[in-house]
Amino acid sequence: MKVAAIQALFANNNFASARRIEGIATELRGAGLLPKGGRGPHAPDANEAHAALFALAVAGAERVQDAVSTAITVKKMVDEKGMDVFFALSHAIGDPIMAAMIRRVQVWPFGAEITWRHPGEADHVQRFFEPATWGLEHFDPESCGSTFAGRIGHIGGGVVDQLALKFQEREDEGAGWSGDRQIVETV
Repeated sequence: MKVAAIQALFANNNFASARRIEGIATELRGAGLLPKGGRGPHAPDANEAHAALFALAVAGAERVQDAVSTAITVKKMVDEKGMDVFFALSHAIGDPIMAAMIRRVQVWPFGAEITWRHPGEADHVQRFFEPATWGLEHFDPESCGSTFAGRIGHIGGGVVDQLALKFQEREDEGAGWSGDRQIVETV
């Protein structure tokens, strides 16, 4: 799947203007966090990890110029068991069945959460914060997302589902899982 197709999916779902989404992609490409190269059919393919990082940057960045720092900060956030939000989201994008279980992803400046739906059960909220935050005395992860007064970015589960289906189509066409989940950090 090309980065332009990922950008179009976000623009078509009214996450932001096409100009803002293009600006975020340009910032991430400049930092080496998205593939760069030719255009059209010669453009390099993005993998599930690139799509997850782009989604987190679009949801979390308040300004286009903040996209790289937001992506790197959010990428480091972990849940109480040590799983990072980046891995959880990229893994879900790579698996349409798992992607269908996501109700929403929320990102704010100091945390993120994924709400998972389970048939016949209450939704499960998986919260992510910087690793040092989990060890703080009096830290209450339950109240963090609900008490924040500021910009909270939302990614609906339907968008994650659409990304997963697009990557599944690519796999069915023979491209397969790219196998490369590593993204070069420039910080």
